[in-house]
Amino acid sequence: MVPLNDDNDFEASAITLRPASMRDLPSEVLLKIFKLVHEEISQEEQEAQSWGAFIVDERCRQRGLFPYGFSSVCSAWKQVTSSCPDFWTRIVSFIDVAWEPVTIADQIAWTQNREFSIYLITSGNGGLASPLESPRVAQGMKALMPNLARCTSLCVHTFNSSALPSATELFTRSAPMLKSVAFDCVVDDGGTALARPCKADGESSIIGNGMELNLSIDGPNFIVSACLVTRHDFSCITFLSISHLSSSSRNGQALPIEIFSRVLAQFTILRELSITDIDFRPLPSGFDLDDKHRIPTLQMFHIDDIRPREAVRDLFRLAEYTSIGRFSMRNCSLAAVEGGQFPDVRDSLVFYDIPDSPSDVHFIGDWDGSELTLDNCNVLTRDICEILSEEKDGTFSLHSLECLYIEQCSDVPLAAIRTAIELRNIPFILDEGEGILNYDYDVHDPFIRAVHILGSLPKLSPQERAWFQVRMVDFTCD
Repeated sequence: MVPLNDDNDFEASAITLRPASMRDLPSEVLLKIFKLVHEEISQEEQEAQSWGAFIVDERCRQRGLFPYGFSSVCSAWKQVTSSCPDFWTRIVSFIDVAWEPVTIADQIAWTQNREFSIYLITSGNGGLASPLESPRVAQGMKALMPNLARCTSLCVHTFNSSALPSATELFTRSAPMLKSVAFDCVVDDGGTALARPCKADGESSIIGNGMELNLSIDGPNFIVSACLVTRHDFSCITFLSISHLSSSSRNGQALPIEIFSRVLAQFTILRELSITDIDFRPLPSGFDLDDKHRIPTLQMFHIDDIRPREAVRDLFRLAEYTSIGRFSMRNCSLAAVEGGQFPDVRDSLVFYDIPDSPSDVHFIGDWDGSELTLDNCNVLTRDICEILSEEKDGTFSLHSLECLYIEQCSDVPLAAIRTAIELRNIPFILDEGEGILNYDYDVHDPFIRAVHILGSLPKLSPQERAWFQVRMVDFTCD
């Protein structure tokens, strides 16, 4: 170091100095800093798990600044981030942007021997299909396949169904670590040929690898892969979501419910099933669903935007052959559903955005579940609330109903609800000296424990609220 003899020498030297920056730090120090950032992000992701799978999935789809932004600052930072495989165990690539800071092949290579999850997804900024989708997905799958044995989760989300990879090519590969597969799109553009042959000759397969698997698949891929059912064991799949199949994009081709139900029967430990935006071909007249169509383990069943309306009726018949705990439907017509076709649901029934009501709503009154939700179903809400006070052979309609939830209803039939409560519920008794509400449920079986209403209705006076509150455990009306 050059000695400074006086103030003038110090000022002259200071002119040549520049402010220190992180680029001047040794790589060992940078790596320690980056690891602290990684630990903080990992902790946030662990905390998010308490909010449910949806929150975790959304966080995984958010690429964030680390490590992608860090690795693109300069070559030195890229060298440091690439040296730590723990940074790259969650790989995210936006398939609809022109430039990516790190290639998928490099990210997979940087994981070294670690397990990893991979997301090939749209950025969500454009809202339209991108010509980059197909080649970018193909590029990502090409880099993934040689390393599939280390992959724990694969999610491919495109705008068009034609940009999705072939599920059959994936299903015939060995992937012992894989727990979740999602092939999802926004629309079925008809670009994938449904007559594409299956390639199912291999011995190894992610199907039947002994690990429970969550599978979300687009409609075209489901149809093309259906032939695999006869060649492989689907007993590992516990969650199945099928979405987007448009007959208008495919010259009238639709998914036959007969074949659909037979395929589902092969999923011998399936617990949750979701069907969204599918054009079905209804069952032939006189066709009977039997044990070949049974799903004995199914606990949750959701249908959304099912066409035509006769298909809703057939799916109800399919649900009759299971012991479902929760059944939900959204944006479907009930006009074709008739008595005797209502699902055998044990606990919870949920209706969202239902535009109509069955021609005879009384068959719903025979349902013996305990929890009913009506969300944005004005006609159906009115009809169901009207039959709550009806009694036949000494038994009320919906006689096991304990909890009623009404949301986003433009005209809540509060008078009908009050009539039903007045007939079915007796006021609570305030125990003397104890100050607690006491109620003997065995005395009065059709007791409705809770009513929650969120919608457009006249403001209730304190006296009106009190009337409801002394007749049930929980009452809210906003």
